[in-house]
Amino acid sequence: MGKQELITTWEKWTGLTEYTKDYHITTKRKKAFLDFLKTQPKGARVLDIGCYVGDVVNEFHSLGFDAYGVDIVGESISLATKKYPHSTFKVADLNEGALPFEDGFFDVIWAGDIIEHVYNTINLFSQFNRVLKKGGHLVCSTPYHGTLKFMVIALVDMKRHFHPEHPHVRYYTNKSLRMILHKYGFEVKSEKYLGRVPMLSNNMFFVSKKVRELEWGRVPKTFH
Repeated sequence: MGKQELITTWEKWTGLTEYTKDYHITTKRKKAFLDFLKTQPKGARVLDIGCYVGDVVNEFHSLGFDAYGVDIVGESISLATKKYPHSTFKVADLNEGALPFEDGFFDVIWAGDIIEHVYNTINLFSQFNRVLKKGGHLVCSTPYHGTLKFMVIALVDMKRHFHPEHPHVRYYTNKSLRMILHKYGFEVKSEKYLGRVPMLSNNMFFVSKKVRELEWGRVPKTFH
């Protein structure tokens, strides 16, 4: 794999990439989601969380879905809108604000390696619940973590894994992700692990279904 071009201001400053297009795990998780998406009815509304410059949203559109994307980086949204004017792109900061859509607007939400970037877990998953129709699907992937993998990281990869400019702020285990999904109204339908061997996997991929609305009076307005 050749070195990927650094596009946005953040990428050029840090030397890191927001979205590594040809990385084998990126390819595997995208294929897993597209395989799932092809089982859904054409015309369904699909939201890509953290859509970068819109390439994946455009693939959803090409497959016959009503495709939307959000990203925290305004520069990325501007580029996406110019490249793919047939789809809808909006800026959204899930650490602080609401997704800019009505309640129950989407049939499917795709959060491909995004949840680890958001420190405000309460707002993130409550917004997923709010904008997804009951019976709709939240599909998310995130780097896998567990006791053995943390031990290996501590021995061989601490500097890169916890780079102070890297945007990962949450480190999910399979148990903690199952717990969060259940707490926020989702039922896990399937899970798979991508890359390496069990207990050292690169990534985990969860398909979940919204089975209940949240009791909004109990959801905290602030995050400490």
